[in-house]
Amino acid sequence: MKPFKKLSLAVVLMSLILQQACNDKKDDITPIALLALAGAPSSSATQGPLPQPALDTAIMVLNGTNLVLTNRFSCTTGTTGIGFAMVDTDNLPTLFIHNINFALQSGISVGPGGSVLDIDVPGGLLNPSQNCKASIRENTTTVYDLEVTSCPMQGTLGNPNPAAASVSFRVRCAK
Repeated sequence: MKPFKKLSLAVVLMSLILQQACNDKKDDITPIALLALAGAPSSSATQGPLPQPALDTAIMVLNGTNLVLTNRFSCTTGTTGIGFAMVDTDNLPTLFIHNINFALQSGISVGPGGSVLDIDVPGGLLNPSQNCKASIRENTTTVYDLEVTSCPMQGTLGNPNPAAASVSFRVRCAK
């Protein structure tokens, strides 16, 4: 697609999303945030904070691909933890964070020495190849918001596609 057509398409999409948000008078800024996320560079060197997703939604950037996971399975402290899936034909990818402790306000990591992070992709499973720092964006009696940026992942079960990846995500869920 030619650069002018790409720019025109982006302007039209942004106009439609802004118009819809204004017409609906929604407090949910997920469509606007996702538009900004889609246009943002996705390299790990420039990866900054992700936009705040709507409640009971996860935003995930997997190898530069922006995804929104809206099928919430769980949001509890402990072994069950937090679980989300993409709403599409195969419900992939999924994002699970097990052994999460909602009592902690800082010092959280995901990976071999922290909470267990699983991402199911076509053909298998991805897990962190190292510990990755997690940032708590909000932790109240009703909401838990957690973000991880630029976490290296490797295939650990089956023949996952992709076999290795970098992931950033932000989950926001009702406790």
